Amino acid sequence: DEKKQYLYKILSTKYLPEIVDKYNIKNIDELVELTRLLAYHIGELTNPLQIANVFAASKDWHLTDKTVKNYITYRNKNQVFFA
Repeated sequence: DEKKQYLYKILSTKYLPEIVDKYNIKNIDELVELTRLLAYHIGELTNPLQIANVFAASKDWHLTDKTVKNYITYRNKNQVFFA
């Protein structure tokens, strides 16, 4: 649990703010939740449309598959792979 908190602190204070600033992301909560979702489902095959559908069903957010794909690309370019 301590390691998890440490990683989350790094994620929320360094990596995500860089991504938000660099790519002008309006909703940081969506990016945080996407990062968390991907971390919990490492190794599972999925695609941006499936992820967008999960968000729509569970969070009542209206992310498009294009937005999900962009967020994943931004995360990968900034080497954010943990949550």
